[in-house]
Amino acid sequence: MSLLTTVLAVLPLFVDADVDLASPLVFDPIFYVNTNADLHHLGINTEAAAKQHWLSKGISEGRQGCGSFHSRQYLKRYSDLTKAYGTDYHQAVVHYLNHQSEKRLGYVDGGYSGRWTISNHDHDLFVSASGRMGGAIDSLVWDNKEFINAWDHGRELQMATNTHPYGECFNPTEAGGRDDSIGPSTKSKIISISSHGSTLKTTNHPAFWLRHGGHEAPGSKNRICSGRRPARNTVDTYGYDFSKMLQLVVQACLIVSNLSQCSQLPPYASGQPVVLATSDLKHAMGAYAPDRTGHG
Repeated sequence: MSLLTTVLAVLPLFVDADVDLASPLVFDPIFYVNTNADLHHLGINTEAAAKQHWLSKGISEGRQGCGSFHSRQYLKRYSDLTKAYGTDYHQAVVHYLNHQSEKRLGYVDGGYSGRWTISNHDHDLFVSASGRMGGAIDSLVWDNKEFINAWDHGRELQMATNTHPYGECFNPTEAGGRDDSIGPSTKSKIISISSHGSTLKTTNHPAFWLRHGGHEAPGSKNRICSGRRPARNTVDTYGYDFSKMLQLVVQACLIVSNLSQCSQLPPYASGQPVVLATSDLKHAMGAYAPDRTGHG
C-alpha cells in the first residue's frame, strides 16, 4: 500500500476526531436508558454505562439518544442527507453536530416510530410524547437539558383522575398503570395523536393505576386508598377519552438566588409560581394553573 493510500484510508478517523458524540445536542443518558427498555436488562443503569453503550453501539444502531434529536429521523427528514449517508447513523450524528449553523431539526414533523415531537419557534424547547406512555409527554428538553424522568409509567407530564371516595383504587392514568412499571408498553391505548409545528394533540383511553383484581401496595399511607385495599375498577383500561392539546408558548422567567420571579405570570396563591431550579440556577421548570373561575 502506498503512503498516499494509507493516508486516505485513515483520514475519516480524523474528520470527526474533535466532535463530542456524547454532546447534549444528541445524547442524554437518562433519556437514553429510559427510552430503550432493553438496556435495563443488560444492566446499563448508570450515566457512564449509558454513555459507553451509546458510543460503542447505540449510534451505529440508530437509537435515539435524546428527546430533540434522532439520527434516523434526521436522515428521513432531509433527502440530501439520505442521499449522502444512506443509513450511516454515525455520519448523521457528526453532520448534525458540525452543522448547527444550518438550524436543521433532528426529528420528523408529524411523528416517527412511536414518538411525536414538537418545538417552539426558536427551536430551543422540544416536547415529545411516546407510544410507550400512551401518548403522555415523557420528554421536555430546553436548552439541551432534559426535564422529565420517564423511568416508569408515573413520572410523566400527564392527565390522571382520582375518583372520590376511592382515590388511587379507581385512578385512570394517561401514561399507564403501576404494573406497567419500566416496561416498553402500557395498558393505556392511544386513540388518536398528531404533532405539527408547536402543537401536539392526543386522545387516549387511560389505564387504571391499579389493575383489575390488584391491591394498593402494603404500607401505603394513601389517605383514601391505603395499603392492601382492592382496586375498584373491573377492567384494566378505562373506556373514556382523555384528550389534550398542547401548544408551546414561551415566556421568560428570571431566576434570582433561590426565588423565581416570572413577571408575565400572575402570582400563585402562596405568592409565587411553583418553580424548581437546578443547583447552578441555569435551568428551571415550573407549573402554574390560572384560576378560571374569576375568583383569583
